[in-house]
Amino acid sequence: MKKYMRLLSIGFVPCLLMISSAKGELLVYEGFNYGLSDNTTIHGTLTNATGLSGNYAVNNTTGNASSTYRTSGLSFGSSFFATAGGALNQKASSAAATYAGAAIDTDTVSGDLWGSYLFNYDAVNSVNSTGQVRFNTTATGGSGSSWFSSASDISGTNKYPQISYNGSSFSNQSSFAFVEDTTYLMLMHYSNVGASLSGGDPGVASLCFFFSNEL
Repeated sequence: MKKYMRLLSIGFVPCLLMISSAKGELLVYEGFNYGLSDNTTIHGTLTNATGLSGNYAVNNTTGNASSTYRTSGLSFGSSFFATAGGALNQKASSAAATYAGAAIDTDTVSGDLWGSYLFNYDAVNSVNSTGQVRFNTTATGGSGSSWFSSASDISGTNKYPQISYNGSSFSNQSSFAFVEDTTYLMLMHYSNVGASLSGGDPGVASLCFFFSNEL
Protein backbone atom coordinates (compact mmCIF):
# COMPACT_ATOMS: atom_id res chain seq x y z
CA MET A 1 0.00 0.00 0.00
CA LYS A 2 1.45 3.33 -1.03
CA LYS A 3 1.22 6.17 1.45
CA TYR A 4 1.50 9.90 0.83
CA MET A 5 3.88 11.48 3.28
CA ARG A 6 4.56 15.21 2.83
CA LEU A 7 4.26 18.07 0.36
CA LEU A 8 6.58 21.06 0.55
CA SER A 9 6.32 24.16 -1.64
CA ILE A 10 8.19 27.44 -1.85
CA GLY A 11 8.13 30.40 -4.19
CA PHE A 12 11.33 32.03 -5.39
CA VAL A 13 12.21 34.70 -7.95
CA PRO A 14 15.74 34.01 -9.22
CA CYS A 15 17.88 36.61 -10.94
CA LEU A 16 19.46 34.05 -13.26
CA LEU A 17 18.02 30.86 -14.74
CA MET A 18 20.32 28.51 -16.60
CA ILE A 19 18.62 25.09 -16.73
CA SER A 20 15.50 24.15 -18.67
CA SER A 21 13.91 21.76 -21.26
CA ALA A 22 10.98 21.46 -23.65
CA LYS A 23 7.81 20.36 -21.93
CA GLY A 24 7.23 16.62 -22.11
CA GLU A 25 10.84 15.81 -23.09
CA LEU A 26 12.91 13.32 -21.11
CA LEU A 27 16.02 15.14 -19.89
CA VAL A 28 17.90 12.57 -17.83
CA TYR A 29 17.43 8.92 -16.92
CA GLU A 30 20.17 7.23 -14.93
CA GLY A 31 19.58 3.57 -14.08
CA PHE A 32 23.17 2.96 -12.90
CA ASN A 33 23.47 -0.04 -15.20
CA TYR A 34 27.24 -0.51 -15.30
CA GLY A 35 29.45 -3.58 -15.29
CA LEU A 36 31.39 -2.54 -12.19
CA SER A 37 32.19 -4.68 -9.17
CA ASP A 38 30.22 -4.05 -6.01
CA ASN A 39 31.52 -1.14 -3.87
CA THR A 40 33.81 0.11 -6.65
CA THR A 41 34.27 3.85 -7.10
CA ILE A 42 32.23 5.27 -9.95
CA HIS A 43 34.93 7.85 -10.68
CA GLY A 44 36.06 7.74 -14.31
CA THR A 45 33.16 5.55 -15.44
CA LEU A 46 31.74 6.53 -18.83
CA THR A 47 28.06 7.29 -18.29
CA ASN A 48 25.44 5.51 -20.38
CA ALA A 49 22.58 7.50 -18.90
CA THR A 50 20.06 9.24 -21.15
CA GLY A 51 20.83 12.96 -21.13
CA LEU A 52 24.30 12.70 -19.59
CA SER A 53 27.70 12.52 -21.28
CA GLY A 54 31.36 11.96 -20.47
CA ASN A 55 32.82 10.24 -17.42
CA TYR A 56 31.60 10.40 -13.86
CA ALA A 57 33.80 12.54 -11.64
CA VAL A 58 34.01 11.95 -7.90
CA ASN A 59 35.56 14.28 -5.33
CA ASN A 60 36.03 13.00 -1.78
CA THR A 61 37.23 15.68 0.64
CA THR A 62 38.70 13.10 3.08
CA GLY A 63 39.51 9.41 3.12
CA ASN A 64 36.34 8.37 4.95
CA ALA A 65 34.03 9.81 2.27
CA SER A 66 33.10 7.83 -0.84
CA SER A 67 30.76 7.54 -3.83
CA THR A 68 30.68 3.89 -4.90
CA TYR A 69 28.70 1.69 -7.26
CA ARG A 70 26.28 -0.90 -5.87
CA THR A 71 25.34 -3.82 -8.09
CA SER A 72 21.94 -4.12 -6.39
CA GLY A 73 19.45 -1.36 -7.13
CA LEU A 74 16.37 -0.21 -5.22
CA SER A 75 12.75 -1.21 -5.79
CA PHE A 76 9.45 0.31 -4.75
CA GLY A 77 6.84 -2.45 -4.57
CA SER A 78 4.88 -4.48 -7.11
CA SER A 79 2.68 -1.56 -8.21
CA PHE A 80 5.64 0.24 -9.78
CA PHE A 81 7.86 -0.58 -12.74
CA ALA A 82 10.94 -2.49 -11.64
CA THR A 83 14.22 -0.57 -11.80
CA ALA A 84 17.13 -2.05 -13.72
CA GLY A 85 20.79 -1.75 -12.86
CA GLY A 86 22.45 -0.82 -9.61
CA ALA A 87 22.67 2.21 -7.37
CA LEU A 88 25.05 4.91 -6.15
CA ASN A 89 26.11 4.61 -2.51
CA GLN A 90 27.45 7.72 -0.79
CA LYS A 91 29.09 7.88 2.64
CA ALA A 92 30.38 10.94 4.48
CA SER A 93 30.87 12.31 7.98
CA SER A 94 30.38 15.78 9.43
CA ALA A 95 34.00 16.59 8.57
CA ALA A 96 33.89 15.10 5.07
CA ALA A 97 31.96 15.35 1.82
CA THR A 98 31.65 13.38 -1.40
CA TYR A 99 30.45 14.70 -4.76
CA ALA A 100 29.62 12.65 -7.86
CA GLY A 101 28.56 14.24 -11.15
CA ALA A 102 28.47 14.01 -14.93
CA ALA A 103 27.78 16.57 -17.65
CA ILE A 104 24.18 17.15 -18.74
CA ASP A 105 23.56 17.36 -22.49
CA THR A 106 20.73 19.91 -22.39
CA ASP A 107 21.26 23.58 -21.55
CA THR A 108 17.75 24.90 -22.29
CA VAL A 109 14.55 23.92 -20.49
CA SER A 110 11.16 25.60 -20.32
CA GLY A 111 7.82 25.05 -18.65
CA ASP A 112 7.49 22.44 -15.92
CA LEU A 113 10.47 20.41 -14.75
CA TRP A 114 9.80 17.08 -13.03
CA GLY A 115 12.21 14.67 -11.38
CA SER A 116 12.19 11.57 -9.19
CA TYR A 117 14.54 9.08 -7.58
CA LEU A 118 14.58 6.25 -5.03
CA PHE A 119 16.76 6.44 -1.90
CA ASN A 120 17.44 4.36 1.20
CA TYR A 121 19.49 5.10 4.34
CA ASP A 122 21.85 2.45 5.67
CA ALA A 123 22.21 4.50 8.85
CA VAL A 124 20.46 7.51 10.37
CA ASN A 125 22.55 9.29 13.00
CA SER A 126 23.41 12.70 14.41
CA VAL A 127 25.93 13.62 11.70
CA ASN A 128 25.26 17.15 10.42
CA SER A 129 25.11 16.37 6.70
CA THR A 130 23.17 16.87 3.49
CA GLY A 131 22.43 14.59 0.56
CA GLN A 132 21.28 16.39 -2.59
CA VAL A 133 20.40 15.90 -6.25
CA ARG A 134 20.85 19.11 -8.23
CA PHE A 135 21.98 20.90 -11.38
CA ASN A 136 25.30 22.57 -10.64
CA THR A 137 27.95 24.57 -12.49
CA THR A 138 30.64 22.22 -11.14
CA ALA A 139 30.42 18.43 -11.24
CA THR A 140 32.34 17.63 -8.08
CA GLY A 141 31.99 20.46 -5.60
CA GLY A 142 29.61 22.42 -3.45
CA SER A 143 30.95 25.72 -4.75
CA GLY A 144 29.51 27.49 -7.76
CA SER A 145 25.87 28.10 -8.60
CA SER A 146 23.22 25.38 -8.46
CA TRP A 147 19.52 25.11 -9.31
CA PHE A 148 16.58 22.77 -8.81
CA SER A 149 17.98 21.06 -5.72
CA SER A 150 16.25 18.37 -3.69
CA ALA A 151 17.74 17.17 -0.44
CA SER A 152 16.58 13.94 1.14
CA ASP A 153 18.48 14.95 4.27
CA ILE A 154 19.90 18.21 5.53
CA SER A 155 19.98 18.07 9.31
CA GLY A 156 21.80 16.95 12.42
CA THR A 157 19.90 14.66 14.79
CA ASN A 158 17.51 13.31 12.15
CA LYS A 159 17.10 13.44 8.38
CA TYR A 160 14.58 15.88 6.93
CA PRO A 161 13.66 16.55 3.29
CA GLN A 162 14.21 19.94 1.69
CA ILE A 163 13.81 21.54 -1.73
CA SER A 164 15.17 24.65 -3.42
CA TYR A 165 14.53 26.47 -6.69
CA ASN A 166 17.87 28.28 -6.73
CA GLY A 167 20.05 25.84 -4.78
CA SER A 168 20.49 27.96 -1.66
CA SER A 169 17.10 29.05 -0.28
CA PHE A 170 15.78 25.72 1.03
CA SER A 171 12.32 25.02 2.40
CA ASN A 172 12.33 22.17 4.91
CA GLN A 173 9.97 19.81 6.69
CA SER A 174 11.35 19.46 10.21
CA SER A 175 8.63 17.23 11.70
CA PHE A 176 9.46 14.07 9.78
CA ALA A 177 12.50 11.82 10.12
CA PHE A 178 13.40 8.99 7.74
CA VAL A 179 13.74 5.39 8.92
CA GLU A 180 16.77 3.20 8.26
CA ASP A 181 16.53 0.44 5.62
CA THR A 182 13.34 1.88 4.14
CA THR A 183 13.13 2.82 0.45
CA TYR A 184 11.46 6.13 -0.37
CA LEU A 185 10.36 7.72 -3.63
CA MET A 186 11.19 11.42 -4.00
CA LEU A 187 9.14 13.42 -6.53
CA MET A 188 10.09 17.02 -7.43
CA HIS A 189 8.29 19.66 -9.52
CA TYR A 190 9.55 23.10 -10.59
CA SER A 191 7.19 25.50 -12.35
CA ASN A 192 7.80 28.42 -14.74
CA VAL A 193 11.26 27.16 -15.66
CA GLY A 194 12.84 29.42 -18.28
CA ALA A 195 10.18 32.10 -17.84
CA SER A 196 10.61 35.74 -16.88
CA LEU A 197 9.71 35.50 -13.19
CA SER A 198 8.25 38.14 -10.94
CA GLY A 199 6.67 38.43 -7.52
CA GLY A 200 3.24 37.87 -9.07
CA ASP A 201 4.42 35.01 -11.26
CA PRO A 202 7.17 33.19 -9.33
CA GLY A 203 8.95 29.93 -9.89
CA VAL A 204 7.63 27.35 -7.42
CA ALA A 205 9.42 24.22 -6.20
CA SER A 206 7.30 21.39 -4.79
CA LEU A 207 8.43 18.16 -3.17
CA CYS A 208 6.52 14.94 -2.43
CA PHE A 209 7.92 11.77 -0.95
CA PHE A 210 6.30 8.37 -0.61
CA PHE A 211 6.97 5.01 0.98
CA SER A 212 5.45 1.59 0.34
CA ASN A 213 4.50 -1.13 2.82
CA GLU A 214 4.85 -3.79 0.14
CA LEU A 215 8.49 -3.67 -0.94
